[in-house]
Amino acid sequence: MFLMQRLRRVSALRLFWPGLLALALSILCAFLLWRSLARRAAGGEGAYAALEAKKGVAYLGRLPALLDAKPASRWQAIHASSTWMERLRQGRGEALAQALESRGFDTVVVFSRPESPTLGATLEQRFRQRAFVPGFRAWQIHADWIAYRTHAAPTFDAKLGKVVAEVARSMLGGEAAPRLSSFPSALRRRESAEVMVLLRDGRTPRIWRSVRSHSFASALIAAVGAVRQRWQQRISFMGVSLKERLPQLVVEVQLLLEDGTLMVAEGADLEAALSAEHGIGFETQGMWRYLLPNAAHTPKVRQALDVLLRANGLASESLPRPGLRLYRFVPILVGVSP
Repeated sequence: MFLMQRLRRVSALRLFWPGLLALALSILCAFLLWRSLARRAAGGEGAYAALEAKKGVAYLGRLPALLDAKPASRWQAIHASSTWMERLRQGRGEALAQALESRGFDTVVVFSRPESPTLGATLEQRFRQRAFVPGFRAWQIHADWIAYRTHAAPTFDAKLGKVVAEVARSMLGGEAAPRLSSFPSALRRRESAEVMVLLRDGRTPRIWRSVRSHSFASALIAAVGAVRQRWQQRISFMGVSLKERLPQLVVEVQLLLEDGTLMVAEGADLEAALSAEHGIGFETQGMWRYLLPNAAHTPKVRQALDVLLRANGLASESLPRPGLRLYRFVPILVGVSP
């Protein structure tokens, strides 16, 4: 009798432990699946809900089933409009943006994996390659889709750009900053802008600083001040004052135009999210740091990003994470004072 009871207990234990192990494996698999889905919220209904709130959405590619199953009166394929297709073939993003806005549309979504990173010649190729498109700014970049919004960025012809660079040079040399009212109205327009002032010695960058402000003009003045301050901090290394060295330096002014929040942070998806013309940055708790395009792609985007994060005391293993936003940007040359 006692022997039979012992045998039953041994048999029960043999059944119990494999069952417990199977349960643990099931929980682990469920957790990993949840984590994967959370990281790939790109395809989720929550991300699409933000698109549905837009005024009107034009799209390239195949509409996902999740959206196709819903009433989508504000969604229209670009290929379904002869006017939009004509603008697309013309290759000018600004003209397409105007045509979209005239019909109450302000967003273009491309539903597809990114194409070859080699930038194409046509406007449709640039959309599909997730490149910078004049007349638009990317809004969100996911693994399987990217959303652009219409945007009229400041334009700088050669004459205006040279004047801006010369104004920067005069302030770097010690002259008082001009009044904001003396800038053209387009540069005083109240719109968040990040302006970078860079000093080159031949082809070698020596010092650069960028500042964000509520207008291009105010950001330019602040960026010049930041460069002057940085030079003074490094005066022992520079050897001479900025005023003495300035005549031998080239002054560049660039607009760092943000071009989308990155909802991907790993491997091939991150590489595909940045074209050669894009830099990458992060923003957390009021601080932001970035890499210009050459540095962002050396040797690979994720490796360069890891170095940037570690240099600022941040762990790079768990991206994305709450409180830290990754973004891409494109530097637009405004003017040069040789």
